[in-house]
Amino acid sequence: MSPAPARHPAAAAQLAALGVTPLNGDLEDGLYAIVAEVAKRDVVIYSAQTSAEVERRAIGALIDALAGSHERLLSTSGTGVFVQKTEGGWSEDCFAEDDPFEVEPLAVGRVEVEVLVRSSVRSS
Repeated sequence: MSPAPARHPAAAAQLAALGVTPLNGDLEDGLYAIVAEVAKRDVVIYSAQTSAEVERRAIGALIDALAGSHERLLSTSGTGVFVQKTEGGWSEDCFAEDDPFEVEPLAVGRVEVEVLVRSSVRSS
């Protein structure tokens, strides 16, 4: 199996137990080493949960590394951009990707990353 980034030894051990070769790394300190390795793959799945700033740098670096290739980028973010302050109450609001909506201030960075992913070639 292809290497998968692991930030902590426990995560690396879990990956190894599943037959995945751990790639020790951190998106803040080792971003470009991780990008160089994962960009060699046919599909890159981004599912890290980090700050919007780190995510923007990581996604941008992945998109740049994959540009002009046949590789695909799958980002598992998305639902957080539609966050609404309902104080626990149900909301009938439902949005599609291109529907206009008012962005909560805490989600602005996530929306920017979603736009970046959706505007890149061969991503979803």
